[in-house]
Amino acid sequence: MMIEIRKILSEKEYIFAKDLRHLESGNLIWDWGASSSVARAALETMYFKGELIIHHKNGRQKAYALAEKFLSAKLLSAKSPFESELDYHQQLVLRRIGTIGFLWNKRSDAWLGIEHFKTFERNQAFQSLLEDKKITEIQIEGISTIFYMKKEDEKLLTSSHLVPDRSDSLSVNPKSPVRMEFLAPLDNLLWDRNLIREIFDFDYKWEIYTPKEKENMGHMFFQSFTRIVLLAVWKLSDILKKKFCLLKTFS
Repeated sequence: MMIEIRKILSEKEYIFAKDLRHLESGNLIWDWGASSSVARAALETMYFKGELIIHHKNGRQKAYALAEKFLSAKLLSAKSPFESELDYHQQLVLRRIGTIGFLWNKRSDAWLGIEHFKTFERNQAFQSLLEDKKITEIQIEGISTIFYMKKEDEKLLTSSHLVPDRSDSLSVNPKSPVRMEFLAPLDNLLWDRNLIREIFDFDYKWEIYTPKEKENMGHMFFQSFTRIVLLAVWKLSDILKKKFCLLKTFS
């Protein structure tokens, strides 16, 4: 299939998956366990490898084109920005920790998309980052698991929002201004459901694929935080109807 796609695109500017139906012999199980045409799977694979680009969209349909026709040879032949696989793992782990705020060294949805990243590689990346003083350990009261944050973010723990207490720990400064944050269903902080459950005792699930009769909160809802406490979960459908329905509160 990919050979045929290359041949067709050498002669055409772009193609849609539907243009390749004559080459297909059936469907396969593809992304998220859903059924997909072979053509779509082949085009997406070539796109993820960097061989194709998305030329444009027609609604939800993507038109694919050869990257070499639109991108410079210098760009396509550029070397990897990572010196080694360990360097690749280190940089992505550091980035994920930073974008969420803190993470634990456990199997987590926060690591999705990092290639060749099993327990050994994850431990190796964490150890290297600790040795290089790029991350630091933190502990949350009442939780035995060690968490990690970026070393450069340590100053956030000594900001006006947190103050030392008698046990040399940090507590919320009662004099700091109250600030509320609203989190979308796929906010970075919510990537690791186990982490959210451990810290906030909140069993989070995005129910976009859950049958309506089995829904708990609905497929579009968001969370509100003030300081470091999960306050409530809001259902978007009720908000759009101007019925601010408070589904669940946390203290």
